[in-house]
Amino acid sequence: MLQPQKVKQLFVEALQAARARHCFDIWAYVVMPEHIHLLIWPRNEVYSISNILKAIKQPFSYRVSKAGLARPGRFWQPGGGYDRNLWKAATIHKEIKYLHNNPVRRGLCERPEDWRYSSAGFWAGLTDVPLAMDDSMPPKENL
Repeated sequence: MLQPQKVKQLFVEALQAARARHCFDIWAYVVMPEHIHLLIWPRNEVYSISNILKAIKQPFSYRVSKAGLARPGRFWQPGGGYDRNLWKAATIHKEIKYLHNNPVRRGLCERPEDWRYSSAGFWAGLTDVPLAMDDSMPPKENL
């Protein structure tokens, strides 16, 4: 019943729509088989991470359910997930490298950029990617 590629694509579409509506930059993401990594930068001084996550999760869950791509019931695990604020350029780039390597560590691909539903391909210079990243991230030179 679950069609992993279509589910991943629906997530990317929900993320793109939420980015436009809630004014945040996407610096990195990885859609794993059973969880998601996401690194964003809200552009507004006042924002609600809860509202941003809700704007991603609700439309995505609705579309997955409506398309019959998941069993009825709770799609997301209970709780808010694991989040934290990153402020230093070195920490940001280290975290991006860590999350991009998730599929490699799991044996799902050989190189981070080989995992299609990840920002690794974009940052490696590939053009055929599901979602372009925002280039507002602090440069590596500032590490």
